[in-house]
Amino acid sequence: SSGINAEYGGTEDEGAAVKTPAPLVRSGSVLSCSNVTVNWEKVKITPEQSVKYDDAYEEGDEGDTDIGEHKSVIMSLLGQLKLGMDLTKVVLPTFILERKSLLELFANCFSHPDIFMSIADGSSPEERILRATKWLLTSFHAGRKGSLAKKPYNPIIGEVFHCKWNVDTPNSSSSECIAPGQHGNVTFLAEQVSHHPPVSAFYAECPDKKICANYSVWTKSKFLGISVGVDMVGVGTIHLLEHGEKYHFTLPSTYGRSILTVPWSEMGGKVQVTCPQTDYTSTLVFHTKPMYGGKMHRVRKRLKRK
Repeated sequence: SSGINAEYGGTEDEGAAVKTPAPLVRSGSVLSCSNVTVNWEKVKITPEQSVKYDDAYEEGDEGDTDIGEHKSVIMSLLGQLKLGMDLTKVVLPTFILERKSLLELFANCFSHPDIFMSIADGSSPEERILRATKWLLTSFHAGRKGSLAKKPYNPIIGEVFHCKWNVDTPNSSSSECIAPGQHGNVTFLAEQVSHHPPVSAFYAECPDKKICANYSVWTKSKFLGISVGVDMVGVGTIHLLEHGEKYHFTLPSTYGRSILTVPWSEMGGKVQVTCPQTDYTSTLVFHTKPMYGGKMHRVRKRLKRK
C-alpha cells in the first residue's frame, strides 16, 4: 500500500437550521418576500444504498465511444469552425465530454501528494528544485483511464472543488513508494474565479511540511484544423516557508490530435521552474510528435544556476 487516502467533496453541518428566502409573492403591484426556516433531516444510508463514486472513475474506459458512429456530427461541427477559433464559445456534443469538471482535473496535479510534501525535505537548494521538477512531471501522470482524449466540463463562475489526501508512507522506499517517510495531510481547493476569460485558481497546502502552492490559469483553447490546442496561461508558485524559497512554474500546452479518427492527447512547449532566492532554473521541453515518424511523449530537462 502506498499509504495515501483521498477524501473528496464538500461538507454540510447535519441538523443545522438554514434560513432561505421564500419565493416572491405578488400582491397587486407590491412584491413581498418572507423568510422560512429549513431544517436538515438526518438520513441514514446503508452500505447497500451508498454509491462509490471513486470506483466509477477507476472502472473501464469511462464510456469511450466509437468515433465512427458520430462522424456525421463531428463533420457538421467542423463545418462551423474556423482556423484559430476560440473553442470556449462552441457547444460540443456530449460524447466527446468526460464526466469531470476542469477543476477536478487540476486536483490530479496533487495525485502524488507524498512527492509534493518531499520537496521541503531537500537538504540543498539544488535538491529542492529537482524535487519540485519531479513533482511537476508526476502531476501530468494522473488522468482519465480511457484511451480516447476527451474534454472536461467547463466550470461555472463560483464553482468550487476541494479534496484532501491523508499521507502516511513507509520509511523505506520501494516500487510503490518513491517518497518514503511522508506523514501528514495535503488539502486542495479550486475555484472558477472568472468566466470571460475562463480563469481557474487553486491552492494546496501541507501544514506539517510548511509547504503550499497556488496557481491561477486561463485555459485558452483554439482550433488547429485536424487538432485542438489548449494553452495554459498563468504562473504558479510553490512556497517553502521553512526555507524562505519560492518556486515559480508554468504548465505546458495540451493538444488533442486526430479528432477525425481516434483522438489522443499530448503536451508540448517549454516549462520552467525558477527560484529567485537561489538563482536555480529547471527547464522542461515537451516535444510533440512529428507528422510522420518520431516518438511520442518525449521530454528533455536542463538544470542551471546563474
